[in-house]
Amino acid sequence: MKHHHVLSRRMALKQSLRVSASITFGRHLLTERESNAVELTSQFGPVEEILLQAITQKVFPGCSVALGNSNSVLWSSGFGYLSLSKQKMVSPNTLYDLASLTKVVGTASVAVQLLASESLALNDSVSKWIPEFVANHDESALREEITIQHLLTHTSGLPAWKPIYKSASNYKETIAAICQTDLEQPPGEKYRYSDLGMMLLGEILSRAGKSPLAKLEQDLVFKPLGMNQTLRNPPQKCWSEVAPTERIGDSQNFYQGVVHDENARGGEGLTGHAGLFSNVVDLSKFAQAWLNAVRGDKSLFDSTLARQFSSRQKIPGDSRRGLGWQLFSPGGSGGTLLSESAFGHTGFTGTSLWIDPEKDLFLILLSNRVHPTRKNSRHLAIRRQFADTIVRALKQS
Repeated sequence: MKHHHVLSRRMALKQSLRVSASITFGRHLLTERESNAVELTSQFGPVEEILLQAITQKVFPGCSVALGNSNSVLWSSGFGYLSLSKQKMVSPNTLYDLASLTKVVGTASVAVQLLASESLALNDSVSKWIPEFVANHDESALREEITIQHLLTHTSGLPAWKPIYKSASNYKETIAAICQTDLEQPPGEKYRYSDLGMMLLGEILSRAGKSPLAKLEQDLVFKPLGMNQTLRNPPQKCWSEVAPTERIGDSQNFYQGVVHDENARGGEGLTGHAGLFSNVVDLSKFAQAWLNAVRGDKSLFDSTLARQFSSRQKIPGDSRRGLGWQLFSPGGSGGTLLSESAFGHTGFTGTSLWIDPEKDLFLILLSNRVHPTRKNSRHLAIRRQFADTIVRALKQS
């Protein structure tokens, strides 16, 4: 009786926290009610258990997940709630603040498109596109050496971060402040993950593409892929579908529909390092496009460039970086079981995307682990467990 009681409570918890699950076989989509619930539970039940437990332990109030291959979405689902108030349940359509996933979903992908059209080159100097980055600066000789490739590999010599938002109140002032920021070391000498470098790259892409970065993202990447729910600065009418992030000061309100990253907020939500909002529905389309490109199949992205961006670059030290992308390293956010060819990225708010060409697999986990506060790093272990459990489940299927 006691065992039955525990099982009943577990089933009740699943019913209350899991919504909108679906499985796709080939091109045929079955809703959860139409599919075999036993098959779903037996294959991805262990994954569900990990996520449900994370929610009950308040690692995050909810999350949205998806996994698939180059042809189809194999499984997607929402778990838990948008916020701790538990007023709205998460679904695969729930929008999350992508944070640094913006660097690859937006900025690096636009760079691929502009490189393909020969609108710019990896060895272009930053000063070619942003002369003010060098003009009247004590480090002008060193700054002349910094290229687009340095920005994409985080080896420009720029600092990792700086509270630019304290002095800049708009996008133009934000870029100007970066142009006046001193280097920490010569370009190419050391890997240092830099938000500032990707912010600068976003401005270069804008000038090379002759449009704001947000428009280039839509025109060159999102619209062609049918990513209709991926955007910056969501209109207020959409905010109820956006998972909130951190508390605003000492108030009882939270950032919802407004980018969480302070420098991105100071830059009007338009910077190259953060600012995008999306969901697992759209990101599945994005991941499939990269999978197909790297595997040499028909894709929006050029295969040669996609392979170059997702391959290890010659960087001092063992950084495991591609161009924009992070490369798989056992024990990192991609777990321990993905292939050496896997590449991905994470976001500070609790987002993660991994793509494995060898296994023909993509994994997406979106959460708002910074709700109600960023003082929580328990999501790091959940990411690894999520990835490893999915790979094991697929092996057994």
